[in-house]
Amino acid sequence: MNYSLVLLLAFFALSNCSQAQNSNGSLAQFEKKSGLLADENLNTPSQKRPQINYVTFGVYCGECMGHCATMFRYNCNGNMNTFFIDTNDTYFKNRGGIIFKKYINTHENFAVAQSVIDRMPKQLLKAGPWKRFGCPDCTDGCGIYLEVGQEQGVKQFYIDYQTGQLTEEMKEFAEFLKTAIAKLKEQNGIKR
Repeated sequence: MNYSLVLLLAFFALSNCSQAQNSNGSLAQFEKKSGLLADENLNTPSQKRPQINYVTFGVYCGECMGHCATMFRYNCNGNMNTFFIDTNDTYFKNRGGIIFKKYINTHENFAVAQSVIDRMPKQLLKAGPWKRFGCPDCTDGCGIYLEVGQEQGVKQFYIDYQTGQLTEEMKEFAEFLKTAIAKLKEQNGIKR
């Protein structure tokens, strides 16, 4: 990829994460093409929300061999957005202190990550600094990790990958997250 294309992609990605992209713009096109359409029970891009500086999310499976966690981090603080990937299980190796070394800034990655922020249920933004939904990673069922960095502090959420026991709002968001994570894996050639 040449330097001018990288600059062009970065220019289009510049935005404040708490302010969603135009609903007629690239996010809406991405959601339509990928099947990640907004649900009426989830937040829509036009709703006001607190400032979000970054979001980390991914899937972890405690009882597995080899690759057991894939995590993504979208930094959206200031004028330059960045997107990182960890496929080295640092979620487990560092007891939740994820180390991101792979840096892949693409408009497609930004769009998926922004859709996660835009669709985040209000109950998550109002919740305390730590909350568990369902029984994540129980009985070898894996879990979804979500971390939201705001000016007020960091919030961590552990969501059951098996969504049957979640409230309707959390179930819809967890299914949305699973689809977004699968899309990011596909876009970035992650096979595991």
